[in-house]
Amino acid sequence: MSYSDKFIAKLEETLSEEELDRLRSFKLKLPFKVSLRYPHNLAGKPIYEPITLEELIEQNYKFLRLSKTSYYDIPIARLYLNNFKSAQEEASTQLRDWGVSEFQEVLSLIPTLEEPQFMKGVTRIADIQYANGGSLELLPHLSDNFRAVEVYWAWNTTANTLGTSFVHSALLQIARDLSLNYKPENTLLVAERILEEAIYQPIVRILINDALRDRGLDPYKLPETLIPELSDICKEMCNSLLKALDLPFQVSSVGFPLRRTFEIDFDVILSRELS
Repeated sequence: MSYSDKFIAKLEETLSEEELDRLRSFKLKLPFKVSLRYPHNLAGKPIYEPITLEELIEQNYKFLRLSKTSYYDIPIARLYLNNFKSAQEEASTQLRDWGVSEFQEVLSLIPTLEEPQFMKGVTRIADIQYANGGSLELLPHLSDNFRAVEVYWAWNTTANTLGTSFVHSALLQIARDLSLNYKPENTLLVAERILEEAIYQPIVRILINDALRDRGLDPYKLPETLIPELSDICKEMCNSLLKALDLPFQVSSVGFPLRRTFEIDFDVILSRELS
């Protein structure tokens, strides 16, 4: 069961039947705010999307029936969009822009990264600066503020990232309003998202793909016999990066369910208590 499924299951087992019925019929009107890092690029069209960012945002508000006029200044209700400035690129281009091609080079760069000033105080993040992975620029913020971050998504397409970020934020608001103890499940969900979308997709997968191609192998058609070795390598790389970032969780196991590197399964465990 994924951590998002566990989160939903927690809601269902905590609520009474009457509360569940009320929740199912509830028309969502939450205090919600969208802040844009690049507010002048709403007309930009993300990769893989037929419409503009502004239209995607409006679709999410309409679908979730969210209020955009009430309680704008409640801090816990803000969702920050880490937007692309001009043309959106693939997350895989970041290592090239960093000028690195080896894993040890990445590990050496991690301590030099600094938290961007524009991220100060941000706890709910839809990271759409790139497609198919998160912005490496945000790694220091995610590391230094892991205990405070409640929402982080940087999924494959902008539409998917926006949709999951909006829904996740809405679920947290409902859980808080109903005084549910959502923190343990949500902490694991955020850890899983940071691992897959901010670390695996833009760093580990790219380096693994390069190594596979050097051996004449296709990252999208993995030989069954290679998967155990690849899983161990991936686990070691991810845990090394988590340690370098001083994040309080580890990977206990890795799987490639579709025999390609793009889709991956992780089991994540907290490596130390969170205060």
